Parts: sequence; structure tokens; C-alpha cells
Amino acid sequence: MIGDLPREHIRHIALTPLSEQSTAKLARRAGYPPANLHALTGGNPWLVTESLACGTAGIPASIRDAVLARAVRLPTAAREIAEFVCLQPGKTAIQLLEKVVDLDEVAIESCQSTGVMRDAEGSLTFRHELVRRALYVSLSETRRHTLHAQILEVLQMDTDTPAALLAHHADGCGNVGLVLHYAPIAAEVIDNVRVPEPVFSAMRNHFSEQEIVESILAIGFYMTMARLTEATDVDLDPAAGMTVFDGGKKKPG
Repeated sequence: MIGDLPREHIRHIALTPLSEQSTAKLARRAGYPPANLHALTGGNPWLVTESLACGTAGIPASIRDAVLARAVRLPTAAREIAEFVCLQPGKTAIQLLEKVVDLDEVAIESCQSTGVMRDAEGSLTFRHELVRRALYVSLSETRRHTLHAQILEVLQMDTDTPAALLAHHADGCGNVGLVLHYAPIAAEVIDNVRVPEPVFSAMRNHFSEQEIVESILAIGFYMTMARLTEATDVDLDPAAGMTVFDGGKKKPG
């Protein structure tokens, strides 16, 4: 709605990001789990307050609507870039984007001018993980499958691509065979990921064994991405992979 108002009637006020401590304090006051909130929002005051007002760990409708309102105004080429970048947390190398989309300076500038994306030393990334997720879930399942498949095809040509990243995109495009191929390879290179049997037993009360395996794979992917991109807590939410997709659903009874 604000975007439709005449520019001369709009006054922009720059807000300083909240510190991790301030974000956690607000979360506790609102009865909201403080863990990862700062990593998801980057301390952005509006993202923080909207998340707290929502009261759940999901993506608030107000944030989703605001992200989509900006996305639909992007030129076609810029929108396609944003959709590819939202496929994974952390950074997406411009060199990789050049192989899957028509990339030019105008399109990149259009993405950055929205304020939701930024340049990161030869890569593009979302300023806030929550915004990235909002755009990702807005894509249709068919669209997500298509984009993941395109990225996967390019990444498979590079023998140095981490198996966890390949498994992530294979899962994203619904290629179960490749997930089963790359997941064991990814597990071999992930250090210090051990799940004791008592933990497995407790998890089985809430999730299927398939969901448990997929959540462990997700942990590996997030750990790998953190290492590859040297992500900060603002760029990447390392603990997000510990949730089974959107948190999973507890089995009835």
C-alpha cells in the first residue's frame, strides 16, 4: 500500500538494527523463543516486531506480503535472479547465476535497489534470512522444482561441489535417487555430527525415521554452507537445519 503512494508524500526513517541482546530481551517479554530470532531478522526492528506479533516460528503474513509486494515490482530478469538466490541460505555466487539466468548489471541493481538483497564479494545474498524464506515459500512447488533442477544440473558439472549442497538441490527438485546417492557422501565429510541412540528414540516419538534422516541431512547442509560462505549469524541461521522442514508435525496420540 505504501509503495502505491506518491513519493513526495513518503518520508523514510532509517532504523538502527537491534543488537542480539535487545532482540532476545524483546522476545522474552513477548513469550517468544529468543533462539535464532536475531539470526533470522538481522535485528531489523520491523522484522523483529512483526515476528513477535505473529507469535509463532513461521513467517508472518505481513512480512510475506511485504516481500511479495516488492518482488512483483521487479523486472522479469531481476525477479528470476531473486528466485534463484532464495533457493539456499547464505550466498549464491554470481558465477553460478550466470550459468542459469541472463545476468546483467541492470537486473542485479534492480534486485539490490529493493533493499532486500546485497552484494557479497562476488555473490548475492538476502539481507535477512527471514525475507529469503518468505520469497522461497511463495514459489509454487512446480517452480521450486524447476529452479532446483537447473541449479543442480550446473553444480553436478563441478567435481568440487560439496555433496551436501548437491543433496539439498536434489531434494528441492524431488530427485529421491540423487538424494540417496549424495546424502551418505555428505555424511562422511560432516565433522562432529553424531546422534546417540537415546536421542533417536526420543525423536521417533515425534517424527518418522525418514524425517529424522532428512533433518540430519539438513544440519549437514547448513554446516557446509556456513563453512563455504564464512557466513555470519545474519547471513545464515545454522540451527535452522535442526528443524525438520517447517518444524515437522507431531504424530497424533
